[in-house]
Amino acid sequence: MTNAFISTGFDVTRHILQQNRAPFSISYFERHLNWFVQQSNRRVQSTALIDNSSIKAREQVEYFWQLSQQGQFKKTAQLFANDAVLHDALYPSSFHGIDAIETHMSNMEKAFPVGKLRFILEDIMASAEYKVCVRWRVETVRTGFVLSSGISWYSMKQIDDGQLRFVEVFDVPEPKFKIAPLVLPLLGLLASVL
Repeated sequence: MTNAFISTGFDVTRHILQQNRAPFSISYFERHLNWFVQQSNRRVQSTALIDNSSIKAREQVEYFWQLSQQGQFKKTAQLFANDAVLHDALYPSSFHGIDAIETHMSNMEKAFPVGKLRFILEDIMASAEYKVCVRWRVETVRTGFVLSSGISWYSMKQIDDGQLRFVEVFDVPEPKFKIAPLVLPLLGLLASVL
């Protein structure tokens, strides 16, 4: 993986967020993607280390999405470390620890009909140090109607048995209702009053 590809991926992700007019996401993800680019641009002695860790991290995320495609959300919980944190922008608070994540994944498995939805990775960017950013969408199998799309950020670590586990995941689905044209004038008014 070259630094140019990662920088391009950052630019594409930033452009997508700006085009979708999700201002709440831009600064938040811009911070994390800036860090991602900085980490990826660091000089590392061994290029084999970069390739190996980025390949393993990418495979872990692809496996997570394969399980999701099969409707095996509960099984995805096995990919998380015991102290992992899952941040999903659709929920008011994060899921802390494996028990909370297992409960969340179990609820997802109950909610999504198996074989009716397609979980698609559109772009995937991996760096050394087990970090991956993906752009994704979920659509219906029968009509191809896009139910949701967004960006996810995965941080992993190797645990004692040498297996990779997710330690922190950020899911930011694209908002279906674009309210920025309504909210921005209100924010401007509020700022002038305060």
